[in-house]
Amino acid sequence: MIIKNSLGLPEPEAHISHFGLPTDGYYRIAMAAEKPEALDSKYPTLDAAITAAEKYGYQLISRGVDGRGEPMAKLVHVETKSALDALIAASNAKWAGAKPCYVRYGKLPKGGRSINHADGSLEAGVSVYYGERLPSGEARVLPRSNMELAGALSLMDRQLYIVTGELVGTGSDGEPVLRNCRIWRKAK
Repeated sequence: MIIKNSLGLPEPEAHISHFGLPTDGYYRIAMAAEKPEALDSKYPTLDAAITAAEKYGYQLISRGVDGRGEPMAKLVHVETKSALDALIAASNAKWAGAKPCYVRYGKLPKGGRSINHADGSLEAGVSVYYGERLPSGEARVLPRSNMELAGALSLMDRQLYIVTGELVGTGSDGEPVLRNCRIWRKAK
């Protein structure tokens, strides 16, 4: 069984943490995926939680203590980790020969300048993202910061274009800004 997160991607990591008061607490298994019902329990000790997780295919990676000095553990679901590693390897192989480029979600703004949504002013050119492209016409965004990632995620419902232009600065979210920006082609 492959454990998946809310985006449908393999999510192999889990953590066991202490909840409640030190004298009257319990341990829970926490993960960024939908927790299998069999693991949605309160455990009296860390070892009891680890044993339950191991029966479900998890392997202990490390033990430690949290900020309150309570024991905690990090686990990995072995089958899910293998599936994730295979997906990463396939993606790396596919994109190994990709060429760097600029990409943009949505059509170019009239007048050749994007709006800085933080203050309503105009950018020095068109806001784009760093990306890479394949000969097939596939392209992807390569965000360089969490701000760029958040911006890209909010625009993913728009068509992605591979664009060209002269780099003239950085936008308010840290994205590259191009002058004389032109659409080279629609990305697949």
